[in-house]
Amino acid sequence: SSMQPLRYGYDGPSDKSQIVFDGESDNMDSDANAPFGSGELSFFFVSRQNLGTASSQVLFSMNRNDTTVFTVAYKLTSIIATATGSANQVSSSVAIPAGVTEWNIGYCQLKMNSATNYSVIVSINGGAETSISGTFQNTDYSTAPFQIGCTQAAAANTGFFGGYISEIIGYDKVINSDEKTQVLTYLNNKYKIY
Repeated sequence: SSMQPLRYGYDGPSDKSQIVFDGESDNMDSDANAPFGSGELSFFFVSRQNLGTASSQVLFSMNRNDTTVFTVAYKLTSIIATATGSANQVSSSVAIPAGVTEWNIGYCQLKMNSATNYSVIVSINGGAETSISGTFQNTDYSTAPFQIGCTQAAAANTGFFGGYISEIIGYDKVINSDEKTQVLTYLNNKYKIY
């Protein structure tokens, strides 16, 4: 028998489905409210940005009004997760180790420490977590629309993302380390990023 060559090579995330965002107006908005209501959240995302820019490029957000927002965004060579509620803000960021235009598997979490204290946790490509804690009003995101590729301010879309998104996985809870490892392993086996 003869050896047949592979018809298609494997090129990591480029072989997978992805949505391209132009950084100017492309976005996806949910028609209904986000299915996240507990105030605690965990997200995984597979993405890459086109350009490292000084302004935030929002991967996704939940915005109940201009004072209650959860966003995950690229900014220069970092990924930043920010929770804003009742004029208080908690934000955590992690440097992108592979370079500004490389694919990344990101993880972020909004975790309640007490009724008015939350931690925002971020990691990238299975690396160490960065965590910042602060005062934050307990938030129910079940009345917030879920937006991909931008956020809203003063009823207008802003912070448009320029790049590629292959996958976003969200949980309406804080996941434990075993669950996090399972999802990261699944995503890295699928996309071969790190």
